[in-house]
Amino acid sequence: MPIKSTSTSSEVLAIGGDFAGYVGKFSPSNGAVIPLPAYMVPQELVEWGQEPSILEILVSEELSSTDDFILKRQTISVLPAIGCGVDNLESTRSEQVFPRGKTIVWNDVPSIRTNDAVMDDKDTVHTLELETLFGLPDAHRIRVSLTMTIDNTKDSSSHRLESPIRVQLERQSSATSSQGTRTDGGGLDGRTVSTLIGESLKKELKFAERPPLTKGTWKSTTTTTTIGDSDDAALQAIHLPGNVTITNCKNEEKWILQVSHFVADSESDNPLTGSLRIVQRTFPGGGAAVEWTTTYSEETGEFVA
Repeated sequence: MPIKSTSTSSEVLAIGGDFAGYVGKFSPSNGAVIPLPAYMVPQELVEWGQEPSILEILVSEELSSTDDFILKRQTISVLPAIGCGVDNLESTRSEQVFPRGKTIVWNDVPSIRTNDAVMDDKDTVHTLELETLFGLPDAHRIRVSLTMTIDNTKDSSSHRLESPIRVQLERQSSATSSQGTRTDGGGLDGRTVSTLIGESLKKELKFAERPPLTKGTWKSTTTTTTIGDSDDAALQAIHLPGNVTITNCKNEEKWILQVSHFVADSESDNPLTGSLRIVQRTFPGGGAAVEWTTTYSEETGEFVA
């Protein structure tokens, strides 16, 4: 697939430092939002019908060219709260490490990056953590994370997406990483979290509940691509909020995974006119299942719902 980029400087991907935003989790079978666990949500919000579908997150990233990791990420997940709880928020903290030697980074286009880590490489079954990041204007970004299992014990390699798929909308709040220390000593409050997320991103508070772009046809300048259901039983298209689509299919002896993001043209009156950024990973069938190639294409045209 040819590489074609029309990215502007405002879309250059922000990587490293501190970020704030939202994370939603979705089913890999039909793209439905996965509700937050009951223990995370105050009973009052449930009774009022106001239980959130996403979590607020504070993210710290460190890039390294010398350590045993390529990227290390600390994520603080802020639990929903009401009343006085907003002044002293409860949170959880997790760490994600992309180890050197087991992580493939693709960043040939300024507005795109992938962090793909081989987390478990057995003789016949392989587990991959695949992350695709799309840059948005004003140091915003959308991050799509998923886990894929490749099982070579089948007659032909079976590639399966595990639950959940995570979509993160984030804004870079600082180019310097705080290394996940914002909750050290307690005292994290709602006003601080809201300020870090920023006014622009707060408009996306309900993004996980919005219907995704419906399946249809993408009319580009060079080709016409069907985005959605197919008569081919081997093709699976998952439509997610945030204008993200994940397509997983078998093509002859290869498996293809596409993560695409639709960006509407702000100068057009048609909200379905814009560009489609597609990151494609191609896996060989059987044998060297943990080796794959990554390519990118950007098409400009119209999405017909």
